[in-house]
Parts: sequence; structure tokens; C-alpha cells
Amino acid sequence: MKKTIIGLALLTALGACQGPNWSQRSQNTYRASEGSFEVKTDLGSSLLSGGVELENARSHREEGRLFVDLDLVNSNSHRTHFEWRVEWFDSFGEPVKVNTPWRPTVLEGSATKHLVLVAPTEACNTWQLATRSRNESN
Repeated sequence: MKKTIIGLALLTALGACQGPNWSQRSQNTYRASEGSFEVKTDLGSSLLSGGVELENARSHREEGRLFVDLDLVNSNSHRTHFEWRVEWFDSFGEPVKVNTPWRPTVLEGSATKHLVLVAPTEACNTWQLATRSRNESN
């Protein structure tokens, strides 16, 4: 009996490790590297899919740092409450450690919010913007 309980606990733990990361699946991510015109998109949030979208992303360097200009667009006709945050990566794909808090935002129906993202160091060449519904927890 004891071995069965330990075996079940071990199987449950392994399943939890290999299962989907629900906090990441409940958000939409947009990722691009410096000089790339392609933004890779992962729409994991059914609450924001077809609602808040990223448009017009472009990047350039000023004084060694990467700047990214983009628009968040609410394609719905009603007000949308959501949060966003950005993460930065170096040329090896390693995350640059910075405090990246979620920023609560409200967009009226059919409204656009322009963002200018500034890399925290000169080593950053890739950015990833994540959006999620404000009723998600972190």
C-alpha cells in the first residue's frame, strides 16, 4: 500500500512537470529580434484572442540600446481590461534579468495604445511582449 501511494505521488509529480504551463498558456506573446520584420505570435489566451492585437512593430538602436515602437490595438467594439509586460533576451537567447512587472491597461473599443519599449542593456537584441486578461493571477 505504501509503495502504491509513493508511486502515485511520483507519477503525479512527473505529470505536473511535463504538463502545460497554464500561466503561459493564458497569455498571448509576441516576439521579435532586432532587424527582423517578422513577429512570432503565440495566442494562448482565449480571453484576449481576437481582441487586443500587436501591430506596427519596428525597432532601432539609440546610444547602443534597442528601442521598439509598437501599437496595441483593441479590435473589439467594447472596452478591454488587460495587462502587459516585456522581457528582453541577449544574442544567445538568454533572458536579461530585469524586474518586468505586469502593467494594467484599459483600451476602449477600437482604440490603439502606442508603446515605446527600451532595452535595459546594450546586450539585448530580442524582445517578447506578453498580454493577459486582468483576471489572471501571477
